[in-house]
Amino acid sequence: MNEAPKVSIVIASYNRADFLPETLDSVLKQRFQDFELIVVDDGSTDKTQEVLRAYEDRLQWFHQENRGPSAARNLGVRHARAPWIAIQDSDDLCAPHHLELLYK
Repeated sequence: MNEAPKVSIVIASYNRADFLPETLDSVLKQRFQDFELIVVDDGSTDKTQEVLRAYEDRLQWFHQENRGPSAARNLGVRHARAPWIAIQDSDDLCAPHHLELLYK
Protein backbone atom coordinates (compact mmCIF):
# COMPACT_ATOMS: atom_id res chain seq x y z
CA MET A 1 0.00 0.00 0.00
CA ASN A 2 1.20 3.50 -0.77
CA GLU A 3 2.33 5.85 1.96
CA ALA A 4 -0.60 7.69 3.56
CA PRO A 5 -1.30 11.16 2.20
CA LYS A 6 -1.07 14.19 4.47
CA VAL A 7 -4.73 15.20 3.98
CA SER A 8 -7.93 13.30 3.18
CA ILE A 9 -10.62 15.41 1.54
CA VAL A 10 -14.11 14.03 2.11
CA ILE A 11 -17.06 15.21 0.05
CA ALA A 12 -20.61 14.01 0.67
CA SER A 13 -22.88 14.42 -2.34
CA TYR A 14 -26.59 14.03 -2.93
CA ASN A 15 -28.04 14.89 -6.35
CA ARG A 16 -25.26 17.35 -7.18
CA ALA A 17 -24.24 16.04 -10.60
CA ASP A 18 -24.51 19.54 -12.06
CA PHE A 19 -22.12 21.04 -9.49
CA LEU A 20 -19.78 18.14 -8.79
CA PRO A 21 -17.42 18.39 -11.80
CA GLU A 22 -16.46 21.98 -11.01
CA THR A 23 -16.01 21.12 -7.32
CA LEU A 24 -13.84 18.09 -8.08
CA ASP A 25 -11.75 20.01 -10.61
CA SER A 26 -11.10 22.77 -8.07
CA VAL A 27 -9.84 20.18 -5.57
CA LEU A 28 -7.72 18.32 -8.10
CA LYS A 29 -6.02 21.57 -9.22
CA GLN A 30 -4.63 22.34 -5.77
CA ARG A 31 -1.00 23.44 -5.57
CA PHE A 32 -0.66 21.18 -2.52
CA GLN A 33 -0.99 17.69 -3.96
CA ASP A 34 -0.33 15.36 -1.02
CA PHE A 35 -4.00 14.44 -0.54
CA GLU A 36 -6.53 11.78 -1.30
CA LEU A 37 -10.03 12.64 -2.45
CA ILE A 38 -12.98 10.61 -1.16
CA VAL A 39 -16.53 11.22 -2.38
CA VAL A 40 -19.59 9.56 -0.89
CA ASP A 41 -22.72 9.49 -3.03
CA ASP A 42 -25.55 9.55 -0.53
CA GLY A 43 -28.15 7.74 -2.64
CA SER A 44 -28.35 10.22 -5.51
CA THR A 45 -31.02 9.72 -8.14
CA ASP A 46 -29.44 12.02 -10.72
CA LYS A 47 -26.27 11.43 -12.78
CA THR A 48 -23.87 11.69 -9.82
CA GLN A 49 -22.51 8.17 -10.31
CA GLU A 50 -21.87 8.86 -13.98
CA VAL A 51 -19.94 12.01 -13.05
CA LEU A 52 -17.89 10.11 -10.45
CA ARG A 53 -17.00 7.35 -12.91
CA ALA A 54 -15.34 9.99 -15.11
CA TYR A 55 -13.02 10.83 -12.17
CA GLU A 56 -12.51 7.35 -10.72
CA ASP A 57 -8.80 7.26 -11.52
CA ARG A 58 -8.27 10.37 -9.34
CA LEU A 59 -10.52 9.65 -6.37
CA GLN A 60 -12.21 6.98 -4.31
CA TRP A 61 -15.97 6.98 -4.24
CA PHE A 62 -18.57 5.10 -2.32
CA HIS A 63 -22.32 4.82 -2.67
CA GLN A 64 -24.78 4.36 0.16
CA GLU A 65 -28.54 4.57 0.55
CA ASN A 66 -29.64 8.10 1.40
CA ARG A 67 -28.91 8.59 5.09
CA GLY A 68 -28.01 12.28 5.13
CA PRO A 69 -24.80 14.28 4.90
CA SER A 70 -23.47 13.36 8.34
CA ALA A 71 -23.69 9.63 7.63
CA ALA A 72 -22.08 10.16 4.22
CA ARG A 73 -19.22 12.18 5.72
CA ASN A 74 -18.72 9.55 8.42
CA LEU A 75 -18.43 6.83 5.78
CA GLY A 76 -15.82 8.89 3.94
CA VAL A 77 -13.87 9.53 7.14
CA ARG A 78 -13.84 5.80 7.92
CA HIS A 79 -12.03 5.23 4.62
CA ALA A 80 -9.60 8.14 5.06
CA ARG A 81 -5.93 7.30 5.48
CA ALA A 82 -4.50 10.73 6.29
CA PRO A 83 -4.00 12.19 9.76
CA TRP A 84 -5.73 15.42 8.61
CA ILE A 85 -9.27 15.41 7.23
CA ALA A 86 -10.83 18.24 5.26
CA ILE A 87 -14.62 18.16 4.83
CA GLN A 88 -15.92 19.91 1.75
CA ASP A 89 -19.43 20.38 0.43
CA SER A 90 -20.24 19.06 -3.03
CA ASP A 91 -21.01 22.54 -4.38
CA ASP A 92 -17.97 24.36 -2.92
CA LEU A 93 -15.03 25.54 -4.97
CA CYS A 94 -11.45 25.69 -3.71
CA ALA A 95 -8.94 28.35 -4.59
CA PRO A 96 -5.67 26.76 -5.84
CA HIS A 97 -3.93 27.52 -2.52
CA HIS A 98 -6.76 26.33 -0.23
CA LEU A 99 -5.15 23.11 1.03
CA GLU A 100 -1.72 24.65 1.16
CA LEU A 101 -2.99 27.31 3.58
CA LEU A 102 -4.99 24.83 5.66
CA TYR A 103 -2.07 22.46 6.03
CA LYS A 104 0.51 25.05 7.14
